[in-house]
Amino acid sequence: MLVLIVLALLAAGTAQADDNRFMIAESIYVGPDETLDRATCVACSIRVDGVVKDTAFLFLGKLVNHGTIEGDAIVIAGSLESEGPVNGNSVVVAGNMNLRGDVRGDAITVLGGIRVSDPAVKIGGDVVTVLGRQSGISADAVGGTIDQIGSNRFGQMVLSGAIVALLVAAIAIFAILLTLNGVAFLILDTKRLKTIANTFTGNSPVCFLVGLGTCFALGVVGLIVAMLLPVSLPILLVYLVVTVVGYCGMTYGIGRNLFAGLRPLSATQAAAAVIIFIQLVPVIGWLVMIVLWNVAIGAAVLSGFGTATDWLTARAEGRALHGRQAT
Repeated sequence: MLVLIVLALLAAGTAQADDNRFMIAESIYVGPDETLDRATCVACSIRVDGVVKDTAFLFLGKLVNHGTIEGDAIVIAGSLESEGPVNGNSVVVAGNMNLRGDVRGDAITVLGGIRVSDPAVKIGGDVVTVLGRQSGISADAVGGTIDQIGSNRFGQMVLSGAIVALLVAAIAIFAILLTLNGVAFLILDTKRLKTIANTFTGNSPVCFLVGLGTCFALGVVGLIVAMLLPVSLPILLVYLVVTVVGYCGMTYGIGRNLFAGLRPLSATQAAAAVIIFIQLVPVIGWLVMIVLWNVAIGAAVLSGFGTATDWLTARAEGRALHGRQAT
């Protein structure tokens, strides 16, 4: 299932159907003479000059509507600028909504404000802001109720606190991962690291599949152990060790190519810093993390923690040969 999810998400960045468009890190434009059933965008923007017959959904970006959205306009961690009609609901979470066109349903923002720029704009349902500000809204133009929950200042404080907490967490994760990578480098000799790096560069798809299998096996074993014992700490430690060893070998291989002028430890840490930085990027970084995580685990397992590039294959063939001889 994880393989299918990863492949589907990676393919979604360029694939698009005639009536249903889903993009990652690439903006969607609906032309004046164009009609889509749905428009879904992650880490990008949507501009509608035509018609979206159902939902326009956006995560991390800006939705601009100069056409018609027949369904809902939903934005998470972004903003909505709507000049054309929205025949469903308009919802923005962690961002602002600016209306210059009618909304037949509800207009809702959480951790953001609603601004009505045109006094002729009508909202058929309720207007609700949670920890946000309302401006330009006339009670006569709203078919439902107008509710403002919490103050805008408190909402800004909550949002600022969340951003600071995320930054602190990102810095902490960055420091911990670099430390673990450095410790692994000091414990493992460069010969083992070269072997893991060669395994990773020569058989990345195989490493990915072996990593998936290893994660699944450890997950099953961890579940069984958890049913028999109060904790599954030994399994978690094995998971951590395999991951750290694989990542160290992978960053060693990347570092020796990208930062050839640096010493091995410095090059390894520089490559690790680049990879960690990419992985901290929302959505795209998470996909990179899933792929590299499994590749790193697979490289560590295939090489027997740096024993030989074909360590696992040789052991499997040896057992098969021993079984045939015994038979």
